[in-house]
Amino acid sequence: MKKITFAGGQFSVLLALGAAVMLAGCNCGGGQVGAQCQATTDCMGSLTCLDTQTCATTCTADTQCQANEKCSKAGGCVTKVGCGADADCLTGQACTAAGLCAQSCQGVGSCGSTAVCLASGTCAGKCTTGADCAASEKCSTVGGCVPTGGCGDKADCAAGQLCNAVGKCISDCKTSGCNMGSTCASDGTCVQAAADGGATSCGGELFQAAKVNSNMFIAFDKSGSMTELINGVSKWDIGTAAIKQVTSQYQSQIQFGLMLFPAGGGNAQQCVPGPVSVTVGDQRAASIGTALDMNGPGGKTPIGGVLTAAGLVPELSDPMRANYVMLVTDGSETCMGNGTQAATTNLAQKGIKTFVVGFGSGVSAQNLADIATAGGTARPGATKYYQADDAPGLLAAFNLIAQGALGCEYRLATAPPDPAKVFVYVNGVLQNRDVVHGNGWDYSPATVRITFYGGLCNLVATDSTARVSIVYGCADGSLTEVDRRDGGAGLPNGSACNVGPDCLNGLCSGNICGLPVGATCTTGTQCASTICTNGLCDPGIN
Repeated sequence: MKKITFAGGQFSVLLALGAAVMLAGCNCGGGQVGAQCQATTDCMGSLTCLDTQTCATTCTADTQCQANEKCSKAGGCVTKVGCGADADCLTGQACTAAGLCAQSCQGVGSCGSTAVCLASGTCAGKCTTGADCAASEKCSTVGGCVPTGGCGDKADCAAGQLCNAVGKCISDCKTSGCNMGSTCASDGTCVQAAADGGATSCGGELFQAAKVNSNMFIAFDKSGSMTELINGVSKWDIGTAAIKQVTSQYQSQIQFGLMLFPAGGGNAQQCVPGPVSVTVGDQRAASIGTALDMNGPGGKTPIGGVLTAAGLVPELSDPMRANYVMLVTDGSETCMGNGTQAATTNLAQKGIKTFVVGFGSGVSAQNLADIATAGGTARPGATKYYQADDAPGLLAAFNLIAQGALGCEYRLATAPPDPAKVFVYVNGVLQNRDVVHGNGWDYSPATVRITFYGGLCNLVATDSTARVSIVYGCADGSLTEVDRRDGGAGLPNGSACNVGPDCLNGLCSGNICGLPVGATCTTGTQCASTICTNGLCDPGIN
């Protein structure tokens, strides 16, 4: 097995060799619900074969399905967020083999103006030379960035090789043949038999993946109320000091930018979103510090206008990075804007998440909660945004947000053959997929990314020893590196675990050492998330 090492852990990926391997090698259930099929006759009893080639319960109406399901237009029950046929999806979308609607990639122009469609059916950022790609990538002959050891088209491979469905150069067995014990499939790949002559449990390959780098655009309130004092210090001075500290600490890992709002304190400018003070880019702490020092409080609070303006920041349209806006305000909307609508239409629909920090008691809690929810960062519990009432609280909120932006998204080198068969391990422990994004992980076919949430996000983002492995095809813990410290025991809170003895405190909750989210605590060291807020264990990062 080839190992790919990157900052924050070791990332192993097992890929199915193709439909032939998946059907023969993954013990797919013998025609039961969820098994692969070519026709309805491949499914047991009264089940039907969906267009996704998956067996499902036959239906004609939603009432014939489970509570969390709907009846697909293909005539079978699927999850409410899923599909069984292209007809279940919106215009311009297709139903993938995973049963999820996603923009299809079919030839030139199907990936937008900044990307190209590879032979594997996935999108890649456009390039002319290798200099246009990341350090671990090269420019394919079709003009898209691919992993250094991968391919975007057969022309990237040596003579006698082909570029397979997962973007790897392999020998074309129609020309070279296969080793003893394997047979040549119609797509030119070798299908290996097990030692007993039967099919292997899973066949696969490994390919590169990496943490997604981040852009963070800070929208900082400089309205007149920022002159108010907290413990003898103005909110403006507290806020600017915290921004300077966080940008200095994380500028080598996060590309920061800054907007101060409103544009001015006079009548003509007090409801106008400020211009971009510092463009989003590398090593911006000094420039941000200078911009803060040259300004001061004055004017009203145009929150809706600011979030609308943030949606026009060109750097936040980078499809190869995770893009965030961090709104920091001490008040409520005073310029007739609609921050919730702007967070949805101008940011979320463009793939930009909005973190919200309320500073002091003068904020509109419901409005900020609505913006955080629309922006995709709602926190569990009563307070959906980050509330800070003093200097330590504000700095803590900034740090939590920055840590979440550091390493909770992983970009896969190519899309999995079947996204429904993706399994994620942390330190050798299989983690739960969480489609509601509370505490776990989820996969997005649209961005080809794995994203961690809650305490699990905090773990992989801040623990340099955490090992993340992603397996395609079927769950197989033998493909991961299990934590061997102290024989698997004595792990600190926040570490992945199997049973209580694995943990230093003897408590393993949800496969993470420590108290679960919502449990009573006095310090963060008691919690699996390592964060204790207002006496309760808090996931901290969403």
